[in-house]
Amino acid sequence: MLSQGWKDVLRPIRDGLRDLFPSPDQGPTPAERLRQRRLHALDGFTYFDDFDQLAAWNPQDADPVQKANTPLLPRTRAPRESKSKVLLCHDMSGNYHAYESCQSRGVEQEEYHCEYLQFVDCFVYFSHKLVCVPPPLWTNSLHRNGVKVLGTLLVERQTRGLDRLLDKSRMETEEHYAFASLLAKVADVYGFDGWLVNIEKKFSIDAWELSSLLAFLRQLKRQMGEEKQLIWYDALTADNRVEYQNGLTEGNVPFAQACGSLLTNYSWTYEGASSSKGVATRHQIDTSCIYFGIDTWAQNSTHGLSKRVTYPEDGGGGTKTGIAVKDLSGLGFSTGIFAPAWTYEHFPGHGAAMERCMWEGDALSDDITCGCRSASQHPTNTDNPITSSACWYPAGSPTFFYTNFSRAFASHDPALNEIYRTKRLHAQLGSQSILP
Repeated sequence: MLSQGWKDVLRPIRDGLRDLFPSPDQGPTPAERLRQRRLHALDGFTYFDDFDQLAAWNPQDADPVQKANTPLLPRTRAPRESKSKVLLCHDMSGNYHAYESCQSRGVEQEEYHCEYLQFVDCFVYFSHKLVCVPPPLWTNSLHRNGVKVLGTLLVERQTRGLDRLLDKSRMETEEHYAFASLLAKVADVYGFDGWLVNIEKKFSIDAWELSSLLAFLRQLKRQMGEEKQLIWYDALTADNRVEYQNGLTEGNVPFAQACGSLLTNYSWTYEGASSSKGVATRHQIDTSCIYFGIDTWAQNSTHGLSKRVTYPEDGGGGTKTGIAVKDLSGLGFSTGIFAPAWTYEHFPGHGAAMERCMWEGDALSDDITCGCRSASQHPTNTDNPITSSACWYPAGSPTFFYTNFSRAFASHDPALNEIYRTKRLHAQLGSQSILP
């Protein structure tokens, strides 16, 4: 067994080797990815696989079908500020699915669409692309319900060209970061409300300057404007290490201050969250701008594999997500729920029932099954569902309210079966209206 001292010596060597020899890309070839990207553009999807694609982007490249056209509905102030704001980080099997296409598709069963938007403050669309733009149908639906929509800037270990992010030039009396300007423009052109910045790889020694990264973030935030949101994800630290803090610490305070918001990793403890409150007080950071992550999938049985742990440590995530929301509410923090589509992915055919279980505390029926060894893996949480502690917002605005009760999926006349390829339902995600 290596002593802790030797581990500290070997860790940077290990990390350096990982950076020099990143995991091989086992995915599609560059040519295949380019072809898929062009096909996805016909569905209204926009993303950038690498820095070259982002650098080459021009606003004139944006097709109308790729742009959201519904403005964000101004919300009435939440009646109870003491409750926890909820962020949803939607990460579902890579995302950019057919049912999210601007071309209405036939489907056999409903997919994830979230009917609890009055309890959602912010929605992050996440995919394993360098730059992930939310599909316009999601943005239109969420804006109609008053929910902010964010894209993702994701740098993973295998991502090439990270140092380019800090490329700068001098404009008059200040430095200018070209990629910050591009990201601000992308959000504006495609009609969404900001970015989650998730950097899971350290910069090279030659490129790294904390001051430069902070200047990049401040420029991005400034150019987007006050009405948009920038969130830092708890991965890269202020000393250029990838080390999840699982809270607000001196290692990520500079980023929380530059961005205005922080989303922590999901392996936090109550003691760590309490300590984070002290850090927020010292640095005069609003605790409601700190979202503590919850991994819904952590509740699953792993069949002997290494298990992820999220709060509460005993069976947290999944149906117990509401317990974390309650305890974070008591500390004044907000909540970030990772992979809320767990209800549909892990329980095929029972997604709507599992949504009611997780959000409202409904009891599970005996016919609901999943890949875990026992249904007891997901106990009913009647006392503390998400809705009991989540900040909720009145529907509509102070002067305007409209709904036609349209849902994200609908049945159709048999005469349309050929159009929808004999599927019994069709997707209409962008038409989802305010629901009771």
